[in-house]
Amino acid sequence: MKKKLTALILGAMMVMSAGALTVQANNCVDTTYSFNFSNATQLTGVRQKQDSTSSYMSCSYAGASYSAHVYSVQGGIVDCSFGHTYQFSSGVTSYMLNNVYERGYHNAGIYATRNYGYGYTAKGVWSPDSV
Repeated sequence: MKKKLTALILGAMMVMSAGALTVQANNCVDTTYSFNFSNATQLTGVRQKQDSTSSYMSCSYAGASYSAHVYSVQGGIVDCSFGHTYQFSSGVTSYMLNNVYERGYHNAGIYATRNYGYGYTAKGVWSPDSV
């Protein structure tokens, strides 16, 4: 009886740990970005989008605020933000809704535009997927 109970508990633990592994299988490692808004528009590079979670951006410094959207590259830049615009300034972090994965696209990046007519810089980290 004790052996059966131990086997049952070990089996349940294996099933639960396998489920936890699939949750961690997305592309959520932070990548640094540095924007120089001497031009109106800045883009991060694209990275593989592996699930339907929100994208993530955290601004550690910005000389002034900027607006951002999630995009994909499919023969050109495709806005995948569901019409949402995110505002960033120093210290702001956002999970950015998007439909990249649901549309069958396999890459995502952040498209940013300055909010003011003068040049400034911004930097931080971003990820195409989030946990």
